[in-house]
Amino acid sequence: VVNQIVYGGGDIITTAILAALFSTLIAITFGSIAATVGGRLDQLILAITDVALTIPQLILLIVIAAIFRPSSFFALAVILALLQWPALLRQIRAQVLSLKERDFVEAARSLDLGLLHIIFREMLPNMRSYIVIHFIIAMTLAIYAQAAIMFLGLVPLSGKNWAIMLYFAYNQGALFFKDSFFYLMGPIMAIALFQLSLVWLASGLEDVFNVLSVRDLSIDYRTRRGPVQAVRDVTFDLEQGETIAIIGESGSGKTTLAVGLIRLSPRSARVTKGEIRYDDGKRAFDVLSLDAERLRRFRWADCAMVFQAALSAFNPVITIWEQFLDTGRAHGMGDKHKVHDRTRELLDLVHLDPKRVLTAYPHELSGGMRQRVLIAMALLLDPRIVILDEPTTALDILTQRAIIDLLRELRGRLGFSTIFISHDLSIAAELADRMLTMYAGRVVERASVDDLFYRPRHPYSVGLMRAVPRVSGALGSVVSIPGSPPDLIRLPRGCSYYPRCPFHVERCLEEDPPLLQVDTPDHEAACIRWEAVAAALGSDAEAPVAEKLA
Repeated sequence: VVNQIVYGGGDIITTAILAALFSTLIAITFGSIAATVGGRLDQLILAITDVALTIPQLILLIVIAAIFRPSSFFALAVILALLQWPALLRQIRAQVLSLKERDFVEAARSLDLGLLHIIFREMLPNMRSYIVIHFIIAMTLAIYAQAAIMFLGLVPLSGKNWAIMLYFAYNQGALFFKDSFFYLMGPIMAIALFQLSLVWLASGLEDVFNVLSVRDLSIDYRTRRGPVQAVRDVTFDLEQGETIAIIGESGSGKTTLAVGLIRLSPRSARVTKGEIRYDDGKRAFDVLSLDAERLRRFRWADCAMVFQAALSAFNPVITIWEQFLDTGRAHGMGDKHKVHDRTRELLDLVHLDPKRVLTAYPHELSGGMRQRVLIAMALLLDPRIVILDEPTTALDILTQRAIIDLLRELRGRLGFSTIFISHDLSIAAELADRMLTMYAGRVVERASVDDLFYRPRHPYSVGLMRAVPRVSGALGSVVSIPGSPPDLIRLPRGCSYYPRCPFHVERCLEEDPPLLQVDTPDHEAACIRWEAVAAALGSDAEAPVAEKLA
């Protein structure tokens, strides 16, 4: 039995690898082409994908296997691949739609590098985590599918593998052994352990791709009235080179979360639970467990922050050059000349004249210049993560545009990951890959930019969208969200958004729902009425929310 288990893993694992490879290639090719070409071709591919997703895969597999009776593992792999591609294709298409508007893709297009070069050299490397993790998940599903159809005897049973052992153990076990227990349990344990190992592998790879992982983070403020639950059970992952935008009203917990990530919260704040795990591929640690010296090294070198009020972030009585020098020396850059060269390089990158800026005091610079200097200072030690806490607040609209263009340019050049805190949804949409909506200290919706702007599934996200004035298209009214945010000391019973929600029912008063998967695996909303929200928005996925609910 042991010999057959060891030998029998070869064919079934090889078939699973081939099936995962074929399905991944199909999804990447057609998903990328659909999003890049667009038009009727995109609509056709998306329609075929939607139809494929509605058909129960296991039932279809059983029917196909019964009709064609695949006689080789290669043929079986092809059949399995044809059933596994739809879910990944949708994810690839959504990612490409987001990436195709980026500056580096526009630059490649302007150089006429060709469609295949843009897809495979510019876009796909930025989607490696989705692709690799899907590949592993597809392998697990392929093994289960093989076990099912072979156990039912729907393919020619030749040779030895785990699924064939299960068939004979169950149907003809008495012919081989007086007691077929080990012949049955052996392949079951082999399949279960191999599947578990694949899950561990996927989890490990996800940690490799995620430079920052936040799990169940909660932060309270101590006040005379009692603890203020400023951040509640926040969980998210930040991948290398990715930008996550966190949006919400004032008081929703955005800035508390931002400063909490690098432990800069005031003394009245305390982390009540959770984990903040940093991993740059060389070092991995929980930020909450760092002592004072290690925490000082983590700040600015690994994770830097651009604060909301640039003037308040500078010492008013020393020059800009002295502040760059102090920052460099505090983090081990003892050579004054190296600090000076790096400072000049960064000021050039943010389009400022080093001669003019370095000798100036903060008050001698305009608001836009101070914000650029602060961004340059944040990049002094080449951090892997940059947290931007409303960096365009109080700037005029032209300066805001210049800062946003600068941030996109710098991220494209330097490859750092970004957490962007903002109440300005239009600016957040321009910078972000994914968005988190926060309300009353917790994340109530997590989605890609396109999903959140065109297909929001939490009533609060819908309210935020409707409150944004439109500067183009049809005229429409701007509708504010009724009421006000709840008292964080005494949160309402059930869903905290219940008193302001136009979709609420009595059940909402009884339970505070967790994040629930809605339309796609990467879209979650903490609302039991998300289907009612979707129905109210209608089926036009390209129309802005304000138009749909006008």
